Amino acid sequence: MKATRIKSLLPPTMRRKELLLFCILYYTSTILILVPLSVFLLPAVDALIVAPPASSTDYRQLATLLVSTFDAPPQPSSSSSTNQNYVSATKIEAMQWMLYEKSLTEQYTYNQYMSTTRKMRGKKYALFVAKEYIPPSQDNDHRASYRVVGMVEMGVTVGPVSISEKELVGIMSLRPRATVGVLCVSSSHQNQGIGQALVEKCEYIAKNLWNETRLVVEVEPCNGNALRFFDKYGYEGMKRGADGGFEMRNATVSRRRKVESRPHFVLEKEF
Repeated sequence: MKATRIKSLLPPTMRRKELLLFCILYYTSTILILVPLSVFLLPAVDALIVAPPASSTDYRQLATLLVSTFDAPPQPSSSSSTNQNYVSATKIEAMQWMLYEKSLTEQYTYNQYMSTTRKMRGKKYALFVAKEYIPPSQDNDHRASYRVVGMVEMGVTVGPVSISEKELVGIMSLRPRATVGVLCVSSSHQNQGIGQALVEKCEYIAKNLWNETRLVVEVEPCNGNALRFFDKYGYEGMKRGADGGFEMRNATVSRRRKVESRPHFVLEKEF
């Protein structure tokens, strides 16, 4: 609204100072009305962040996420078509899990990551968590907070790397390589782009900070969801020799406080 139009609405006896005060009050009141509306119309700021764990709470939540994803026993089924002995054994296992195995495994995982982070500080190792913003409510004593809903771990391992020289295509060489060790997203937050954000963080670190030309991922053959996920974002299986098969290696995994070696497909993405 132009000042000339405002002036025409005022009494002719109003002075210049009074006109200036009127304009200030008018525009101030307009801003105060529009600001609350913008708070409701604009999306929440920092609804999700990807960063290193910043507190023991982050590590606790990270451990809980990993244990619930990889270590929890299968849910017992009461279907009549299922072997009753198997159902009974599964129920007993689930009861043991809830009584003591779950808490012991979470504490073990927490200790392992706290120890690893301290030992790997300053080396080519990185750990990131995806944290969801939780607004103030009665459940959290009206205090805003963040909750870990995803995590990714990466480091450097020695393994086969494709030689890219034209005359040596298909030949493997053992070299240090940037590798994604663990990628995990809460079941309640999947298909929301969190896994992609975590992988892109790893790619940025490998390319721009570690000066690597590729990023490697190791996936168990039975994990079809992970294989499809990485294929979607440009990761390809490393072919070995003339047989046309895909490169595999035994990788160490931890399940319920037991460390074992399992075969994994080796996928890579060149930058």
